[in-house]
Amino acid sequence: MFHRLDLRRASRVIGLLLVLVLMAGFGAGAQANELILHFLDVGQGDSILIQTPKGVDILVDAGDDRAGKQVVLPYLEKMGIESLDMVVMTHPHFDHIGGLIPVLDRYPVGQILADGQIHTTRTYEGLLTLIYEKGIPFYLARAGDKLTIPGLDEVMVLNPMEPFLPGLNNNSVVLKLRYGSVVILLTGDVEAEAEERILAEASLSKVQILKAAHHGSKTSSTKAFLTAVNPNLAIMSVGADNVYGLPDEEILNRFEEANIQVLRTDLLGTIIVVSDGSSFRIVEPGESLFTESQADGGSRNGLVNINTATMEELMELPGIGPTLARRIIQEREGTPFRKLEDLLRVPGIGPKRMENLVPLISF
Repeated sequence: MFHRLDLRRASRVIGLLLVLVLMAGFGAGAQANELILHFLDVGQGDSILIQTPKGVDILVDAGDDRAGKQVVLPYLEKMGIESLDMVVMTHPHFDHIGGLIPVLDRYPVGQILADGQIHTTRTYEGLLTLIYEKGIPFYLARAGDKLTIPGLDEVMVLNPMEPFLPGLNNNSVVLKLRYGSVVILLTGDVEAEAEERILAEASLSKVQILKAAHHGSKTSSTKAFLTAVNPNLAIMSVGADNVYGLPDEEILNRFEEANIQVLRTDLLGTIIVVSDGSSFRIVEPGESLFTESQADGGSRNGLVNINTATMEELMELPGIGPTLARRIIQEREGTPFRKLEDLLRVPGIGPKRMENLVPLISF
């Protein structure tokens, strides 16, 4: 059983199983049968947008305050996202959670998953206060937790473990995602001590995509860890000409010696990876994520976008004839539909008919 975070007892032990009850069909989603990972160029920090094939949108960190306002918010708006099903706070450092304050101010969030470390900066305390004021469900991640997320075949929390290790970085939330045969490892800022602990406690097999820990710092990405994980691709989120001199040259050489391809946000900007569950590809600069018909006709994931679909497309939905289709179009011209309950504004659509539409529509 999980409990709302008590700010005075943030390190309490939590249960081992977290099941997310997420309604497929909300959010911008990805193309049919494809998982999309956006590694945002937030400068010296981290932010990752995950879009599952079932339309679930998850944001992992949001860079610092500047990045949240100038990068993350405009990017989410460009992707047509109206709400986030989940936000993951890997650890309380400013370059990971500072940007979440403007994001949470703008977007409805289904729930928060966090490490729960005690930290007394004004930014972190302000973020926790905002979460409390908005009543967003808050859960603590612990190694061994299993998350059920529509569109992903497996989601495991590998870190943090209790008792906590010294330092905020080492207790970052680490997630292992699997879609089909493609495994993704998101490591926050864990360092050598946490990597050693994960290897000792977790069963790690071949990983295809690794978010390299701690921006390519030499405190992370040990030889033992890279040998065990053995990724095909590593993404480094790092700021151009940062004062820390990251990524460290020794670490870059270590990845090269292990024959691991490295892509860096300081050199390439935002990096987008798309997977169909059996392979993955890097989206080329300027390439559209969606086909022309998906972008204009309103169908992604095989779902009908209730705000952009034509009358003919609406009439393909169960229980929607020409009269209801015309009413939907008339109603959305005044105020677009933002959430499922908005459909009740349409005369002739009641709770039962709305329930039948849930798995078939998007907004």
